[in-house]
Amino acid sequence: MQRDGLQQTPVAPVERKETGRSIFVKRRHLLQYMGIGAAALGVGLAGVPALASSPDKAPDFISLLRSRRSVREYTGEPVSREDLQSILAAGMSAPSAQNCRPWHFVILTPGKSLGWIDRIIPMTAYTAKAGAAILVCTDTSVEPGQEMAIVSTACCVQNMLLASHSLGYGSVWVNIYPTQEYVDAWRETAGLPRHMLPLCVLPVGRPAAPPPPVDRTDSGRIHYESW
Repeated sequence: MQRDGLQQTPVAPVERKETGRSIFVKRRHLLQYMGIGAAALGVGLAGVPALASSPDKAPDFISLLRSRRSVREYTGEPVSREDLQSILAAGMSAPSAQNCRPWHFVILTPGKSLGWIDRIIPMTAYTAKAGAAILVCTDTSVEPGQEMAIVSTACCVQNMLLASHSLGYGSVWVNIYPTQEYVDAWRETAGLPRHMLPLCVLPVGRPAAPPPPVDRTDSGRIHYESW
């Protein structure tokens, strides 16, 4: 068939012997491609967004990664709502299995709920001087199941730790899961639904004594092609 001087190949009729599963997968892929196209168009129109208002003063990303340390001493300075939103947005930009995005957050603030941490988890009195804290939860009801939801939420937490560091704050991963006693206590104290698993809590605050960077590179842990 010819149209406007262009040769077109006839399209073969489509057989409709497809299962419900195959139709769902094709529909999901189509939506993904549409999303990628829209994102590319947005970048083309608006340009690549800046990572910082003053890029010349911001550390390069690799240096940021390598200088992040766990911080357990804070000045007590409050964390602004704007900075908290930036940290949460960074967390929710993480990849997740099948795009399930299982993360949910409870913000803990001084004078209100921040004191829950020390009451539930031993040896966390240092959190009293944090400017805020984020209780990170995983929705275990999503597909593809609890294990992958936990892994996905861990990616989210790493993003938030790095975002906190980039904004001049310190933080540390305080385990809740898999200690069932802590899980039950947080569910009751924070009023979490049964399908919501409290994974960890992240105190966030200005470091009282910023720890120096440590080079943890270990070439003995790197293997090429095989062990």
